[in-house]
Amino acid sequence: MGTINEYVSMGILDLAEKFTFKFNKTNEEPSEIKMLIMYGENDTLVVPQDAQKTVERLRDSGQNLTACRVSNFNHLDFVYGDDAKEKVYNTVISFLKGIKPRSRPCKDYSKPVSKN
Repeated sequence: MGTINEYVSMGILDLAEKFTFKFNKTNEEPSEIKMLIMYGENDTLVVPQDAQKTVERLRDSGQNLTACRVSNFNHLDFVYGDDAKEKVYNTVISFLKGIKPRSRPCKDYSKPVSKN
């Protein structure tokens, strides 16, 4: 683990800035980047209400996203849960393959990208 100065000298922080999104207040053009957000129903680190606010803010800014609320999951269950494969990993893999999650309580906030 390096210091911030080491990351800056290696250019990692500049690269990270390119991947941070800016909230588009005008909703003129939806993002072409597809995002999957998953959050746990029993999470005490990122409580579901805060996660939902983040989802709403991203959706309202024009981000192309799918959000999944995972029942009976907390923050650590995403990595260490006995059923993480069924509840999380399979959904992530399907999403990366371009298959929209159907079996999870997921909401698709995708917006068609305008082709001018």
